[in-house]
Amino acid sequence: MSPKEAGTGTKRSYHPDRVRHIRDNGEYFCYEDNTPTCRHIMEPNGTTTAAKIRPAKKTRQELEKAQVRYQFDPDKKFIPRRQYANIMTPERVLEIIYDLPCFHSQTPEWKQTLAQNICFGSDGQRPALKTFGALIMSNLELEHDISEHLNSGLNDSCLPLRADTSDGADKLYCACKKENHIKTMNSDEYSLSEREGFLRWVRRLTAPYVAYQPKQHSHYVLDPGNCIPISDTTTRIFSPEHKNSRTKKNPDNPGDNPVKGGYGGFSEVHRVQLHDCHCRLPDTGLRHSRGFYALKKLTSHNPLDFELELASLLFSADRNGGKRHMIQVLATFEERLVNQSTFYFLFDCAEGPLEYFWRQHEYLVGDMSHCRSMSEQFLGLGQTLEAIHNDRLDFPLPDDVPELKNIPNFENIYGRHGDIKPSNILYFQPSQGEPRLVLADFGLGRLHTKVSRSNQDPKLLSRTETYRSPEFDLPDGLVGPRADVYSLGCVFLEHIGWFLLGADFPDKFSDDRLMKDMYGFEVDTFFMLTDRKVAVIKPAVKKWITDLKENKACSWFLFQMLELIEDQMLACDKESRIRARPLVTKLKALQRACQSSKTFYMKTWKDCECPVIPESGR
Repeated sequence: MSPKEAGTGTKRSYHPDRVRHIRDNGEYFCYEDNTPTCRHIMEPNGTTTAAKIRPAKKTRQELEKAQVRYQFDPDKKFIPRRQYANIMTPERVLEIIYDLPCFHSQTPEWKQTLAQNICFGSDGQRPALKTFGALIMSNLELEHDISEHLNSGLNDSCLPLRADTSDGADKLYCACKKENHIKTMNSDEYSLSEREGFLRWVRRLTAPYVAYQPKQHSHYVLDPGNCIPISDTTTRIFSPEHKNSRTKKNPDNPGDNPVKGGYGGFSEVHRVQLHDCHCRLPDTGLRHSRGFYALKKLTSHNPLDFELELASLLFSADRNGGKRHMIQVLATFEERLVNQSTFYFLFDCAEGPLEYFWRQHEYLVGDMSHCRSMSEQFLGLGQTLEAIHNDRLDFPLPDDVPELKNIPNFENIYGRHGDIKPSNILYFQPSQGEPRLVLADFGLGRLHTKVSRSNQDPKLLSRTETYRSPEFDLPDGLVGPRADVYSLGCVFLEHIGWFLLGADFPDKFSDDRLMKDMYGFEVDTFFMLTDRKVAVIKPAVKKWITDLKENKACSWFLFQMLELIEDQMLACDKESRIRARPLVTKLKALQRACQSSKTFYMKTWKDCECPVIPESGR
């Protein structure tokens, strides 16, 4: 049997085989990873009936205490799988069977067989341990029909059950068999409230088991009452832009809010821990030392927004084989309600954005030995950008997305990140190895939400795009992948400035760049438009680049990086600007030079003669 799959009701922009829609909460994966071994169960010692608390009641009390309240909805609860296994042991199951009056006339051999079938399964059938627990927890009278329920085919492979309200009778059915074979549970003997109670406990015992599949992304479709198995501690993550933004607000629209960075705007991002008994996720090399994950909750309930962002992440990740400097989505969740769904993305949790790295690593400022690590980070980010551009260009947008049809050259827009800035470059500190910078917050979903931009008056937009390329402001400018190269050049320049001058550099640099733009806004972009509407690098930017080259800690590596940034990455004419692929060639040459010659990154350009990086086109 394979995991149950179903669509979300919207046409997807990725190949259907790339994503597996899981509707059994991962029960199949959990069973495959934790298949129980059949064994003889020790018989009760004979004092069960004399005990003050009967085993079924004791079990109810223990399971009620084991419930964990769901952080995003206090009305939802779940019982972690390990806690359930520790309470509902095979010995406890047999003890309950011995204690139930309906089984007193049965032989010990019959009781042993029933307990083994419940705990371990039989004849190719899955166990019924969670089913047994839900029957015990929901209503005492249901216990008398346990064997009849099991004989009807009700076991853990049927979970989670679903309610069919089409005829107003609220019958339960088994989704895996696509039929209503649970006749005993749907008989007139049980009331609606009893069935609802049983279903409620089934859901509490089947919180998702999150499993990673190498070739298929796992998307968990959760019915009402199901919840993501996070622990009881969760912290909401805010971008530094919320507290200390260098964004210059639109004076005509003072109520606007800066957009969250890192894992994306139009969302809430929480730092969470998953119960380890509920997940099987690979170590991507980015795993938080304390086991935290980032759970991104989209504020939009539109399935298309979710589908586009997921497609952006998956196809770029597929092209970028190493994935060392690209954020990876580990799983997604869809909490379904009657009229809408809420969507979540699960990522590894970063220490913070690039600005946080700058503040936490001031001891590296001026330490020329760090240049070798910088060369590796720059190359990794460049390779990630190359993967994004090439990948999406190779995969066309779907023809039936009306919101995207009127975008000029939309294939190129699809092949770009769209919002590269320090807050969208995340800093990870793996348990082993050096810190790693990772490109995050892929722009496809955001592009969709801002698709009407061309129809909006620019004066009504917040001027938050410090790192935007000149194409955004030029009358006939078409935005393509090279806009990302420009933005990445801005970030590289700020990073080098931090390394040479310290954590105060970005703010000083920003203040020096402040000028009024064509709409009368005071902006800190890296370019300006002349009276003839020609884009040029701002004088303050050129002056700072010259000053950085003269810094006593500016190594030959940094000097050539500054040359590459100024001449090719920040070229205001996009046709003269270097593309991602030749950029990677140059970054790779610099990185190899750092590896092969310590002098290249430990001495200044004035103190030694080193080869210039090779020409590789634009």
